[in-house]
Amino acid sequence: MNIVKRPISRTIIGFGAVYAAPDGTGEAADPPVVFPKFANAVVGDQGTVELAGDDLDLYGEPELAVVIGKTVPRYTTAEAALSYVGGYTVANDFTGRGHMSVDPQWLRGKTADGYLPIGDQMVTDLDVSQPIALKMWIDGELVVDGSTERLLFPVAKQIEFLSSFMTLHEGDVILTGAPGAAGPLQAGQEVIAELGGQLRVTTHITGR
Repeated sequence: MNIVKRPISRTIIGFGAVYAAPDGTGEAADPPVVFPKFANAVVGDQGTVELAGDDLDLYGEPELAVVIGKTVPRYTTAEAALSYVGGYTVANDFTGRGHMSVDPQWLRGKTADGYLPIGDQMVTDLDVSQPIALKMWIDGELVVDGSTERLLFPVAKQIEFLSSFMTLHEGDVILTGAPGAAGPLQAGQEVIAELGGQLRVTTHITGR
């Protein structure tokens, strides 16, 4: 497994509702749900996240993150899509469900400061055609134990969809969805997301 430093991200796009339920039921939304995460949300390994404002209903979602390695032209096909990937890493797509439940859009609930812990390193030779384990622990307790096996909208199709309306560049990140979530997180807790038993990102939760 070839592990290298992850480049700085310019654009971060997340996919939602793309995993089947644990019993295998469900369908991906068509068109898929996508949302932005901004640079203010990014924290690395051992980063600190403060519970944001009046939203104390914060959940973690461990995800496979795709790091673009070279410019993806518009209208790239799924067959060619993976040739533009530079590597893969682990991310924790923190979501403020309190804000998500009342806001007409997802901005506050998805991209408050620190709401994207992401691995400092990436794997360049990961085979995403095979199931990849995704796990999350809160204070040492395993709370999400899933894998990409239930991903309904494959990585290559995600890249194809995004290229239909935007150009992706080196360092851009795609959050490919989560097989599960856990929370609400509390001040003082330690949260660890893990990809493939190899890459981890640890986050420390603080209060105001």
